[in-house]
Amino acid sequence: MEYKENHDYSCNKYITKIKQFNIRIFNQLLNEIGCTDFTCEQSFILQALWRKNELTCIEIANETGLAPNTVTVLLNNLSKNGMIERKANPKDRRQVIVRITEKGLNAKKDFDKVLSRIINIGFKDFTDTEYEQFQKSLEKLCLSYENYFNSSLKEKIC
Repeated sequence: MEYKENHDYSCNKYITKIKQFNIRIFNQLLNEIGCTDFTCEQSFILQALWRKNELTCIEIANETGLAPNTVTVLLNNLSKNGMIERKANPKDRRQVIVRITEKGLNAKKDFDKVLSRIINIGFKDFTDTEYEQFQKSLEKLCLSYENYFNSSLKEKIC
């Protein structure tokens, strides 16, 4: 698809609004169940660590799409709440390895409760097929942006 003048391109607006609503509702639902150990934004990091148990800060940034400085701020809060721990990489002291704690692993129950409600709220009018197609379209869009970002980053380095 190519840009067409005078065409309605509202996708970016909708993606931004969906993200903002999702974060607000997710945090509200966490509050309703009494979970104060993590926020929606911090859950992006927790999800990566639930899949892999330990990652470097750069791997977390790559996995989540968050900027490294944002990852640092979120990790500080997760560490204060006992959800993660950090240690120096014995192979490279400049790198920090982030590991999920037992408390962080147990938080998945609260995350799953909230996620099921978020899915039921946001996708209540979708069929399974519509949801799968929507997810495929988002994955395709994300890949396009990732490829552009990664190629433009390489151009700046060279």
